[in-house]
Amino acid sequence: MWETTLIGKPNDLVYFLDLKNNLKDIFGQNALVVITFEKDLICSIALISDRQITQAKSLIYETIIKIVKVEYLTENLQVLIGDRSLNSYFVSSIVSLEIADEVKYARQTTKLSNCINIRSFVNFKLHKFFEIWAREVDYYNFHFAGEDKGNYLDFLKFLANNINSKSEIMYLEESSNEMLILDQKRKKLKLLNKGDDVGIIANLVMLAPKKLIINCINALSEKVTNLISYIFEDRVSVLL
Repeated sequence: MWETTLIGKPNDLVYFLDLKNNLKDIFGQNALVVITFEKDLICSIALISDRQITQAKSLIYETIIKIVKVEYLTENLQVLIGDRSLNSYFVSSIVSLEIADEVKYARQTTKLSNCINIRSFVNFKLHKFFEIWAREVDYYNFHFAGEDKGNYLDFLKFLANNINSKSEIMYLEESSNEMLILDQKRKKLKLLNKGDDVGIIANLVMLAPKKLIINCINALSEKVTNLISYIFEDRVSVLL
């Protein structure tokens, strides 16, 4: 059996829950995950089978890095606007761009102990990340920050062009009062309120389809239609 405990802050709960769900989905009853809160938020993990440790460690590293990087970007990115939910979408998108390489580096240069204070671990053992993240922030702030609305739209276009897509082709369709984003096998990826313009754009940017087929153009506001056209350009097709 392999065990470790992550120590974080109360606002890390969503990340701990994601980690728990991922571990349970992959390993089932072979993974024991307990989340408790006393002075700190604690996530205790135990794996029954040694064969699963490698994959589990990658998921744990990913969680540790995400927590600290999201905090860092949120504090330092000037390109973000006032909408907190929208900012959360786009910070998560930026984090996803480099997470695989960062996890690989962390695994090569550090080891997970039996008890890990998340922020101390990154500050002392992965401190080089802060230099890399500072350069990323400088790039985004230089190219996309400012009062010009066009800069922010170019930021969305940049994300849509650089995030790894979950599906080569995606469909945007109407269903009653909701909008569906489907993958190329027409499996549901997202279900959104028809009037949620922000949610529609944010989710399309995060999913970053290489080809987007819209089968509900009349159900979209002119603002959303124009934004989709600007961000995705010739990757968009409309079915009438």
